[in-house]
Amino acid sequence: MSDKKKVLIIDDDMDFRETAKIVLESVGYDVQEAEDAASGLNIVKTTNLNFILLDVMMEEVDSGVKVAQDIAKAAPGTPIVILSSFADAAKQMFDTSVLPVKEYLQKPLKSDELLALVHKYA
Repeated sequence: MSDKKKVLIIDDDMDFRETAKIVLESVGYDVQEAEDAASGLNIVKTTNLNFILLDVMMEEVDSGVKVAQDIAKAAPGTPIVILSSFADAAKQMFDTSVLPVKEYLQKPLKSDELLALVHKYA
């Protein structure tokens, strides 16, 4: 059995997912990807994860907000960070105080910032 920490990236931006996966795998994380909220939730339900990076705006404007709530029910205690091009707007659009999210951060992040973020929570 692998002792690598498992990270899930739920984001409809394929380039972001691939880049983040390369960065995280280069330091030993086991990274899984989902291109939409439903696929991400399915992975959460079947995999013991250490950390989740989540986009806000995917299929719908609030897809990330809705799936964050579902993730909290399916995998309580798994740290979730919203990492989105619209993170600043999301904080204004949604009541973020009720969401099970550790942080809302603006894309893009540099590789070292991404690694520091995942190391902090995973």
